[in-house]
Amino acid sequence: MLVIVLLVSFFLLLFIGVPISFALSISSFTAVMTTGAIPVINLVQKTFRAIDSFTLLAIPFFVFAGNVMARGGVSKRLTDMAATLVGRMPGGLAHVATLSSTFFGAISGSAPATTSAIGAVMVPEMEKRNYDKAFTAAVVAASGTIGLIIPPQQHHGYVRHAGKRLRR
Repeated sequence: MLVIVLLVSFFLLLFIGVPISFALSISSFTAVMTTGAIPVINLVQKTFRAIDSFTLLAIPFFVFAGNVMARGGVSKRLTDMAATLVGRMPGGLAHVATLSSTFFGAISGSAPATTSAIGAVMVPEMEKRNYDKAFTAAVVAASGTIGLIIPPQQHHGYVRHAGKRLRR
């Protein structure tokens, strides 16, 4: 019964035109409330326990740091330096975005901060030079993840901590 209510309400909401994220949450809530499969107090407790995490706070603060660096001029200076190195190559702005993301990723160690900071500088410039919007978004998003493989990456402490637990 739970699965039927869940699927019917989900596809009904999608058919109406509700965005997928809202359709998932509304249909899940509807299925739980109509069938009584899970007590409501357990649902509320699990929801708050899932979002009560200090590690989730790091994401908006890294994005904020990326925006501060973008408006402060750090991102523009890194982009200018990358442009002098690889800007003359064919597809130069895409190379500049990738190299700038590499530099910025090495500084911040965070993919969201890198993507927001370099994207704030590179996306308007690439659109001004008639790069395709989908290509621009793909280059900036993919280049933003380079920071995860260059120290000091944000997830390094988690991996090191997990390794210590395994050795015990």
